[in-house]
Amino acid sequence: MVALANTYSRMTPEEFFAWEKNQETRYEYVNGDVIAMAGGTIAHNDLAVSLILRLAPHVKSRGCRINVADVKVQIRRWYRYPDLVVTCDDRDKRAVNLFQYPKVIVEVLSPNQGYFILDKQLGLALVYGCIL
Repeated sequence: MVALANTYSRMTPEEFFAWEKNQETRYEYVNGDVIAMAGGTIAHNDLAVSLILRLAPHVKSRGCRINVADVKVQIRRWYRYPDLVVTCDDRDKRAVNLFQYPKVIVEVLSPNQGYFILDKQLGLALVYGCIL
């Protein structure tokens, strides 16, 4: 999915969860900012499906879970819907709506969406790009 240009009023995570339940559009929460998400293209979906088909047997054989874009993932004060997420943590294995301990997070992006984020607050370096 792709972030849309408009954002909404800052919210706490609790306000976001209550508000999100009544929305038709998918939103993500990043450090208080609420960001509308657009759907992906058919090519985007084809790549995500291809990845899950290739990874699923390996992930499942290790006792882990693999899910696609409908599963919310928490990384500190980020609540995102990545294209693919793998978790091996027992707490996530019992999860219903939210993974909190992901092992792998995959976002499928088009070549013109490549960028690099260094988030010192989260202690994460996220590199987005296209390798085909």
